[in-house]
Amino acid sequence: MEEAVRMLIGTYGPKDQDTIFELRIPEDPENATITPFWRGTRNPSYLAFSPDRRVLYAVEEGTSGKIHSILWGKEPRILTSEETSGADPCHILVDQKNRLVFVSNYTSGSLAAFPMRDDGALLQLTFLDQHTGHGVNPDRQEGPHVHCAFFDQQGDILSCDLGLDRIFAYQTREDRTILKDPARDITLPAGSGPRHLYVPHRFTDLIYAVSELSGEVFVIRSGKILQECSVRDNSRDGNTTAAVKADSRENHLYVSNRGDDTIAHFSIGPDGLLSLREIVPCGGKAPRDILVTDRYLVAANQDSSTITILLRSIDGALSDPVCTLSCPHPSCLLPC
Repeated sequence: MEEAVRMLIGTYGPKDQDTIFELRIPEDPENATITPFWRGTRNPSYLAFSPDRRVLYAVEEGTSGKIHSILWGKEPRILTSEETSGADPCHILVDQKNRLVFVSNYTSGSLAAFPMRDDGALLQLTFLDQHTGHGVNPDRQEGPHVHCAFFDQQGDILSCDLGLDRIFAYQTREDRTILKDPARDITLPAGSGPRHLYVPHRFTDLIYAVSELSGEVFVIRSGKILQECSVRDNSRDGNTTAAVKADSRENHLYVSNRGDDTIAHFSIGPDGLLSLREIVPCGGKAPRDILVTDRYLVAANQDSSTITILLRSIDGALSDPVCTLSCPHPSCLLPC
């Protein structure tokens, strides 16, 4: 019998309620279950594991943001809690080589870094880069809004700022020094609002960037935009693009779109360029995050408080949802 697929779910919710859950998908996905894992943390909207997977990192979104180090196991407990020196932390990047954790503070527009202890728990931050400026959209780009950070193929860091239409570049050294690398910053079209990245292993100098405000995927090579692809099948106001993920072989790219509440499926060509295959309903409202396995695409639908499971065929095509489960305001899916 095939081993069950397991993942943790980060959500928005109060401290006195369950806010981190575990999803199990058995061989028959219609029998999938969700069980509570953790309570005691408010709005753990993004999760990540330490390199040895013994510690779970969870942000606490709020005006005074925090990141918690939680011992992962049958008897979880908080090891440390650190201020992120910013508002609404929304993303975590774990640097295994240099034993650093990077946190993106969305509302205040900064990138923070925390060193790890030997046991994986986090110490007080040692780096904070506060962005300044604004974009052309007065409602969504009144200031900087850092949404994520990812490693590129060379091990340097790329960080999306939705408010400034810019992807910022950083280098890390073995002594944990972090340097800005403005010569490698990437400027995107005004008002596009870059939100998330996918960095493929198939290519040495190519990334995919999704823009929340314009609803596009940008194919970027060596800092230059090669292709712009819409993820929408209409131009209805209120659509905002969210997550971008690929299958394990990186032949297919999937992007979630809130408003239309759809998943756009692209095939990835031998040159890295994209071809739109289909746009399918996700089965919920506001798919903030998605997770792709060999058999499934799982969507975390924040506004409908549901998790939906779609089947993936051998050619990457998506089915209608085969299972819908209740989960309060899900925002992040983490394999475990």
